[in-house]
Amino acid sequence: MASLAAYVVMAAAFVFGFVYSLPLAVQAQARAPCRELLPAHARVTGRVVDTAGRPLPNATIAVASAGHEGEPVSVDPERGGFHLFAPRGSQHLRVRVPGLPRAELALAVGRGVSIEVQITVADTGHATLAEQSRTVFSAPPFVVHDAEGREVRLDDFRGRPVVINFWATWCEPCKAEWVQLAKLAERLAGESVEVIAISIDANWADVARFLEDDTSDGARMRVLWDRSTTLHRRFGSERVPDTYLIDEHGVVIGIFTGPRQWGSPGARTCVERSVL
Repeated sequence: MASLAAYVVMAAAFVFGFVYSLPLAVQAQARAPCRELLPAHARVTGRVVDTAGRPLPNATIAVASAGHEGEPVSVDPERGGFHLFAPRGSQHLRVRVPGLPRAELALAVGRGVSIEVQITVADTGHATLAEQSRTVFSAPPFVVHDAEGREVRLDDFRGRPVVINFWATWCEPCKAEWVQLAKLAERLAGESVEVIAISIDANWADVARFLEDDTSDGARMRVLWDRSTTLHRRFGSERVPDTYLIDEHGVVIGIFTGPRQWGSPGARTCVERSVL
């Protein structure tokens, strides 16, 4: 009887453990397709100052995630300001100031948020982080133009998810990524997600020539033009190509800096599971 009771207890524990872990496993599986694309989920902005509140020139900030450090970002020497993108989860901001020991500061990052911080570094190198605000990372409103010169606004896409890719004809990585983006648009045909390629070229003529020479099947993509050439910076980008995944409420829930393999089946699954 004792052995039977022990068996029953072990079986019950196994079943309980399985039921408890199943939702976690499903969540992990849902996120898995996005891993190969290495998305960021939040924008972090802030200042790096000394204990008197003066900007610290030549300082750099980097996100350390799962033992890997991202590309360091230099601060603005006048304001000490910086902005970067961070993955979701418990992250660390590594702060380096010339002549001082490296500081590492913990930051909890959620999806679709914009976080503002102030980092204060003492003469000893000791640093503290004060979170100033945490808000929804809403896509900034914009007005761009289509091939016929008609205005297209962000509000025109409200109610359905959008993949926005910023690119330019003079950007070689952008042109290499173009075929991949076209494949993603083709794979998403029939879904409610729209793939938009917004050019930051100085004039539409360059875009028109590129589209005339394009041999890929980019017909599923909507190609638009940002006359200001600076819209991507309002999203937080300093260069192209960068891609933003925006949900039906206008919240930026995925940020992909640099070119990605958008033509892969995993990319389609990533987009679908993120927004549909």
